[in-house]
Amino acid sequence: TSKNPATYKDWSRTWEQTTSGKEEDLKSPYLDREFEAAAKAGVIPQDKLATLGGSWSALSSAGEATNLNLVHKTGVDVTDVRSLTEAEIEGRANVVHALNALKHAVPGFENAKLRNFAMT
Repeated sequence: TSKNPATYKDWSRTWEQTTSGKEEDLKSPYLDREFEAAAKAGVIPQDKLATLGGSWSALSSAGEATNLNLVHKTGVDVTDVRSLTEAEIEGRANVVHALNALKHAVPGFENAKLRNFAMT
């Protein structure tokens, strides 16, 4: 990402990000274009782009990216256990797509492994 850094000005293709202007050139940990590149290369399905995009919060001293927040789901009835279960199953499948995209499009992620899923 250092060769093509994201900034707050170009935060996302799907989310609106409003700034006062002074933040627009600050580097951002947001990953977005990487998913588009992976879809274009056929690594992930094109129809998954609407659900993939987000950020990472830290790199460990061992070089591990932690706390990736990359998969998003809308249209879930949170009062219905079946809807929640379907969303969790789909979300976990989309995590695999996200990981494959990162391995393809982000230098340093070539050997990335999923350690665990967040508990929601």
